[in-house]
Amino acid sequence: MIPDLELQLSVTIKALRDVVLPAINPGNGVATEQTHLALATLGMVRAHLPLRQKLAQTELNHALAMAQSLDTGATAETAFAAARERAKAVADNPASGQDEMEMARLALLEEMERLIADVPTDRFAALGRSCLAAMKPQLDLQRRWAADAGFDPEATGLPAIDEMLSQSPANAKGTPVSR
Repeated sequence: MIPDLELQLSVTIKALRDVVLPAINPGNGVATEQTHLALATLGMVRAHLPLRQKLAQTELNHALAMAQSLDTGATAETAFAAARERAKAVADNPASGQDEMEMARLALLEEMERLIADVPTDRFAALGRSCLAAMKPQLDLQRRWAADAGFDPEATGLPAIDEMLSQSPANAKGTPVSR
């Protein structure tokens, strides 16, 4: 039997902390620092592992909210509309897996990129504001996801990761932009 990933991570963390770290020459600051960094990273991975499915669902919902803010109803946007409908079907299906959600999200983002590339120059600033407003929840989620690394001094003001993963993206719709 192959142990589950969480057990494998726990064993690896314990080996690094209890065996490898004490064996490092105390004068080798870089090796000590890098081992602590590896331990912290493995700890973050272990903590996030059970949340990956919910993260994929939340990220897909955020992309759908952004797509909604860009919806103009123009017939030239058929590929965008099709990608949005496919992503919505995947998001609404409780049996959708993490990989399927990620593929649907990436396909939708790709179509949004194509749509944005065709926006006239005079509408680009408004579109940019709409995109930023719609993606703020996603950007905040990514900041919280990596907060334990300690590089974002303002991340402590963000909600807990569990709360962010359970929020509806309703507040992420932004302002629809016409082309």
